[in-house]
Amino acid sequence: AGGTELTGTFSEPGVGNVESGVTYGGGGNEFTGTFTEPGVGNVESGVTYGGGGSEFTGTFTEPGVANVESGVTYGGGGSELTGTFVVPSLGNVHTSQSYGASGTEFTGTLADCSGANQSGCKATASYKTMDLSTVSGAGLTSANFDSTIAGATTFEFWDAGGARHSVAGDTDLVAGNVKSGVEIHGVTGEYPSATYPLPSASATADLDSSTFNIKVKSGSSFEFWDSAGSYQTGSGDADISAFNIRDGVTIFGTTGSHAPAQVTNFYGVGVSGTQIDLSWDDMGVTGYIVIAAEDTSISWTPTPGVSYGTGTQGSNEIIYSGSSTSYSHTVTAGSYYNYAIYAYNTDYADSPVTYGSVEGAQTFTSSGSFTVPVGVSFIHAVLIGGGGGAGPADGSLALSGGGGGGGGLRYMNNIAVTPGETLTVTVGTGGIGSSTYPSNGGSGSSSSLLRGATTLITAGGGGGGLAATDGGGTEQAGTGGIGGTGSAIGGNIFGGNGGGGGRASDNLAGGAGGGAGGYSGDGGSGAYGNSNTGGTAATGGGASGGSCDSTGCTGGGGTGRLGSDQTGAIPAAGEPGQGGSGGAPGSASYFGDGGAFGGGGSSGDDDVSMQGGDGAPGVVRIIWGHSLSFPLNALPRN
Repeated sequence: AGGTELTGTFSEPGVGNVESGVTYGGGGNEFTGTFTEPGVGNVESGVTYGGGGSEFTGTFTEPGVANVESGVTYGGGGSELTGTFVVPSLGNVHTSQSYGASGTEFTGTLADCSGANQSGCKATASYKTMDLSTVSGAGLTSANFDSTIAGATTFEFWDAGGARHSVAGDTDLVAGNVKSGVEIHGVTGEYPSATYPLPSASATADLDSSTFNIKVKSGSSFEFWDSAGSYQTGSGDADISAFNIRDGVTIFGTTGSHAPAQVTNFYGVGVSGTQIDLSWDDMGVTGYIVIAAEDTSISWTPTPGVSYGTGTQGSNEIIYSGSSTSYSHTVTAGSYYNYAIYAYNTDYADSPVTYGSVEGAQTFTSSGSFTVPVGVSFIHAVLIGGGGGAGPADGSLALSGGGGGGGGLRYMNNIAVTPGETLTVTVGTGGIGSSTYPSNGGSGSSSSLLRGATTLITAGGGGGGLAATDGGGTEQAGTGGIGGTGSAIGGNIFGGNGGGGGRASDNLAGGAGGGAGGYSGDGGSGAYGNSNTGGTAATGGGASGGSCDSTGCTGGGGTGRLGSDQTGAIPAAGEPGQGGSGGAPGSASYFGDGGAFGGGGSSGDDDVSMQGGDGAPGVVRIIWGHSLSFPLNALPRN
């Protein structure tokens, strides 16, 4: 009205646009609304709904095609989609589950699997659903797992989802392809080994720790591998033997025994004042070197592994180097020489030293000292004690004296000595015959060889002859001298005792001297009386005793110092005692002295007053050198 008319555009809302429970309108046209506000789950996510302070943001997410039933169209405004979701059947829904809504709900019929190899059931912890559509290979189980996967056949198994898998076994899983000592699926490796050798191995023996020493000495071939795994071959050497290895050296478990043997029979012979001929045994070696030392000792020794010619070596000289077994050495007259010889093989000298001092001897007829020559380790000695002196004859009383006893002999070989040491030599003196009745003849003294205060060997002297006892014409006479004995400290000592002197007599000829002892027997005893009574034979190289006749008695024989075993014969009446082993006979004169060495003196006839004969002195002889010894090899060749 009033010119302001308009046409209205308001339309009354329908019941669906009025909130449920709210009455709208009036004048008889009221109605109650049916609109219900959507919840947040019905409002699209990110969209705000409402107002007046009651706005909210929706959470609804439009479904994808897989969540919309197949054949149903969803949405609008150009954004429609057709679903692809297929509603499961009863057999695909577990019996414990309901599916669907709006009157189409149903409970499934899919039951739990209750046994092995089932299908159409729900898998459980004990039983899995299996795809058994193409079962064809061997089934894989815990019990046969190791053996099956190493076999030549195909096997099958199923995963947790029930999917079937088929795989072929691997026949290369065998001991020969697995490292020795390593186990893979029940297969223990043996590669490499004698059964499964490394590449290139042949029938040739392998080199290993346990047999290494044997194989490298066998002369046969062997094979081995280096740290890079490369194949190697080699051969042993049968020359690795004890005989070919130096004495005392061990090579690959074999201890050597080879050293040229110590040279034997190395000796020298002085053929002139300026020449000594040396010789030795052939030891079957490459050669020898001979060392000489003039007026000094051997002090130089060769070094193993070094070859030597002739020439000066310090105070010594190599005088010979070669393969011969003899050498003539030109020497300086008056000088003393020591020699040493070494045998050698290849280029080294390795024989022990053999000192080859020229053979020698020294005889002592009076006491003194013996200095062991340089290089001499053993000596041999013979000792003879002094003979005893005879008792006197007294013509006024018609008495004759007893004969003196012969000295004893002792010898000893291989007495160990030290080069340069000094031994004391005591030579027994002969007993002096008595000149005045009724005194007795003097005893001979002992011969001895001593080292300091220690006696090495001794030979006793013969006893003195006794004066006769005046018995008014009866033969109550003194006895002859007792033969000398001997002893030694240690070692083997040999030799015999001296023979006793003949007895003294009353109104008869006196006693003859006893013979000196021999190398293996005793001296003979002296006779007595006018009829040559009582003498006994010597034995074992001993001297015989003297003889007697009506005019007197003779001296006993002595024994030689040079060895031998020649025994003195029993003399005829009036003949002197015979020497043993090269000794001198006794004196043939009445009241005669004993023969050298060690013979006893004799007494004379009872009708003449005269001094008894003297006993012969003793002797000491020492020898050394090649193959020398008493009694049969006691003569040095120089």
